[in-house]
Amino acid sequence: MNKTEKLEKEFLLLKKENAILKNHYKELEIIKNTINNCTKLSNIKEIYRTFGETIHELNPQAFIVLSLYDKTLDSQNIREIYGAGSKMQKIINIIGKDPRKIKYETPDFTEEQQKAQTSGKIIKIKGGIHEASLKKIPKTISKILEKTLSIGKIYALGFAMNNKPFGNIIIFLKKGNNLEHPNALQTLSNHFSVEISRKISEEKLLRSNEIYTKILNNINARIYVADMQTYKLLFVNKNIKESFGEINGQKCYKALQNLNSPCSFCTNKKLIEGKPYKTITWEHQNNIDKKWYKINNSKIKWFDGEFVRLELATDITEQKQTENKLKENSLKLKELNETKDKFFSIIGHDIKSPFNSIIGFAKLIIEDFEELDEEEVFEMVNIILKASTETNNLLDKLLLWASTQNGRIEIHPKENDIFEIISTSLLHLISNIEKKKIKINNSAKENTIAFFDNESINTVVRNLLSNAIKYSNQGGEINLSTTKNSNSIILTIEDKGIGMSKETIDNLFKIDKKISVRGTNNEKGTGLGLLICKEFIELNNGKISIESTKGKGSVFSLTLPLTKNDKII
Repeated sequence: MNKTEKLEKEFLLLKKENAILKNHYKELEIIKNTINNCTKLSNIKEIYRTFGETIHELNPQAFIVLSLYDKTLDSQNIREIYGAGSKMQKIINIIGKDPRKIKYETPDFTEEQQKAQTSGKIIKIKGGIHEASLKKIPKTISKILEKTLSIGKIYALGFAMNNKPFGNIIIFLKKGNNLEHPNALQTLSNHFSVEISRKISEEKLLRSNEIYTKILNNINARIYVADMQTYKLLFVNKNIKESFGEINGQKCYKALQNLNSPCSFCTNKKLIEGKPYKTITWEHQNNIDKKWYKINNSKIKWFDGEFVRLELATDITEQKQTENKLKENSLKLKELNETKDKFFSIIGHDIKSPFNSIIGFAKLIIEDFEELDEEEVFEMVNIILKASTETNNLLDKLLLWASTQNGRIEIHPKENDIFEIISTSLLHLISNIEKKKIKINNSAKENTIAFFDNESINTVVRNLLSNAIKYSNQGGEINLSTTKNSNSIILTIEDKGIGMSKETIDNLFKIDKKISVRGTNNEKGTGLGLLICKEFIELNNGKISIESTKGKGSVFSLTLPLTKNDKII
């Protein structure tokens, strides 16, 4: 071989290698573009289309049929045909129907065929269109199609997911043509299998997420998911959105509790250190809506595989209100029982004792009338009168107190002058005042208007003044004053009498504690007067307060609302 021939041979070899390199470069370029495109696609149909179009681009002279199996692998359907163009109608006419609408039953694959289907390798079909159609198209019609379309070699390329076939590509080459870019076809088939698996997993995850979201949105509770490291909200259900708006991405403690740092009751640390799916339960009142919630916190795996905190908060405000109502009713029942005991105690002792005196002296007068002189009879009758008067006063107070307990007292608040109430009460008690020679310093202002029921507050003021007189020493003094605030009038009654200990003050308004101290002139009390005062003041939306030092005197302050709309706290 001369030098020229040798150079020509080397040139042809280089030319051939260059063509192979160009072919490989083209394959790599097509594979790269297809992979990039598939990664960006949002659904499986677009991936099918891109894959089919790429196969046709690599073998433009062929008919390409893309088929997919059903879930049970019992049959498959043609999803798309590439390269048929204007001949598609001829194909339909020869078969008698659109091949894309035919259901192709899958034969029982041998182990070797199953392996071939899932290997991603190219398989040559020797039985023509009849075999390629899984024998659904009869041999005679298959022959006509092969002749009309000038079909030569037929190849199949299967693709699988989790080692199970889910579809294939059938490549129908025209006579005289060979399969081009077989390596690229196999690479694409493997990538297509991976990409479809990824997309199906994503869609399953999306469907799971949609179902999960729908379930959580339909639960009548506040549910959210938060990152345990950053406190960032990853999910909030419909219930939370309706109350707080769109707060995904915000810090849970800021969005849900209006705090600038993690909640003092946050369970993140316990959940991080604890076992997954263990539930921590407690009750809490929300800082924003002030409702009570029963809260369940759990550590669960989120969609990205990381552990997060799932919180489910059920509104138990009504339950709490019911519990509080039950507690109130329990206390009321206790008070009623104590009231009953007090009632029977008074009947059994305070009323029975005077009647013993009345009956005893009356019997004595009747039995010894002839032996008694007029002065002795007068003294006994006076004792009977005094005992009867005290008992009558006690009964009046008892009936009045009983009325406050069963809700039979009706009050009719309106604008009244507290000065007139003070004046009337002082006039009513003038004999008691003069008897003890007590000095009254009345600095209350005329036309001091407040909103109260005249009759009930008249009873209160008279009772408080009567007590001030009772516990004042002979020749003592009582100071009366009124103070007007923005929403109330305060009447202050101050005496310089015997005063009270803190223990006595604490028990003054307790029905189960009998506080009955005799006055400085041995005046008797029942312990009911102040209880009636407190009931009447509260019925008028007012309040009473007491300051006292034993041996120095007491100050009673009665606060009443200035107008109908004013509230005394």
